[in-house]
Parts: sequence; C-alpha cells; structure tokens
Amino acid sequence: MAHIDTTYLVLFSANLAFIVTHIYGWLLKWFYRPKAYAEHFHELFPAQKSVGVIYLLQVFEIPYLLQIGNSDALLYVNAFSLLFFSIQMLIMCEGYFFPNENAEHRKRTHLLLLFYDMISQHRVRYAISLIHQHPDRRLADIAEQCGFSSQASMTKAFKAQGKGTPSSNR
Repeated sequence: MAHIDTTYLVLFSANLAFIVTHIYGWLLKWFYRPKAYAEHFHELFPAQKSVGVIYLLQVFEIPYLLQIGNSDALLYVNAFSLLFFSIQMLIMCEGYFFPNENAEHRKRTHLLLLFYDMISQHRVRYAISLIHQHPDRRLADIAEQCGFSSQASMTKAFKAQGKGTPSSNR
C-alpha cells in the first residue's frame, strides 16, 4: 500500500468538511422558516438568500478538494474566493446598512470598492515580497515603490488586511 502524506489527508478532510458543512448551511438558510417568523420572515431576515448563496458557492472549492497540493487548483480557489466573497459581502452589508439607495449607485460603489480592494491587496503582497527580498531596505522606500503615499499608509493597509505591520514582516 502506498504511503499517503498526512498533510494531504488533513487538508482533504478539512476541505471536505468545509464544503459539506456549507452545503448543509445552504439547505438550512434556503429552506428553513421558523413557524414563529413565517408571516414576516423576509422582513426579519432580509439577507437570508444572500447568505444562502454564499454557503452554496462553496461547491466551487471542489476542484481544490480533488487536487489538493496542486498550485493551479489553489490559485483558482483563492482567486474565486477573493473575487466573489468580497463582492457578496459588500452587497450584503450595503443592503443592510443602506437599504434605500438606488441600484445603479450600489453597482458603481461595489465595482469601485472591489477594484480598490484588489489593488490594495496586490500592493501589500508586493510590499511583503520586497521586505523579504531586501530586509535592510528602508520601509519608506518600499512604501514608495509599491505606490503607497507614505510608510504610514502602507502600515494601515497591512493592518487592514490582517498582515500585521511591515516591520513584523521582516
């Protein structure tokens, strides 16, 4: 019997559990209606369908499940997650906090925020790679090379994306 890598089994099991759990969550979010709230369900739970869609779209993680360890499958899953979940969260939050805005204004806002978020993530990744490649280089110079207005704005972008600080990445 061939030796099966433990890391592979752990990643496969975690990914499978993630997908199955989210499909179950989709079923609950899409079809379950508590009797006490049945009459006004959509008023009380306006994001029910959006949340259900988020759960269901986890099936797009299956290519990675089938090819764990394949860098192309991992890139696909990461790109899908970055693009889709950012947009979906924006739609849900804006619909919750600004329910009376017109649809055209919302669409423009979503596209601008998505574009800004993608650029910001790219600049932070680029900054991290430069910090690792040139550990003795000044952070202000790296911030300028990556398109940040200052070292402080680079630090703010790092923190916003959960990457710590530029100094902690040295």
